[in-house]
Amino acid sequence: MTELHEDLSSEELHRLVRAYARCWLAHDGCWFLAVEEERGLEEAIRQDERAWARFAPLEARRRRGLPDFPCKPVGKTEFSQFAKAVDPRIVTRCAVCPPDELPDGEFYAWEFRIE
Repeated sequence: MTELHEDLSSEELHRLVRAYARCWLAHDGCWFLAVEEERGLEEAIRQDERAWARFAPLEARRRRGLPDFPCKPVGKTEFSQFAKAVDPRIVTRCAVCPPDELPDGEFYAWEFRIE
């Protein structure tokens, strides 16, 4: 995979990663809708929970000894845009998220409120 992208600039790589992330998120939503259409909402939720239970450990950088991914900028965009689509009055604030220091045992925290 590296060979395919080694000639791209930093900006091009950044755009490519964002495109991959959007495709991944869209695919996740399409997968859920397909299960819902075929087997109903309850089964779609049950299968989604099973899928996330398997995927989450892969994302657990701490368990694998990797540093936390500095996802705060991406989270700000994703959560604020999602919230605005639900209700334009919703304001999103990051309480703590990498690259912020997370105290031991703490998790990411996001605040959503209506202005």
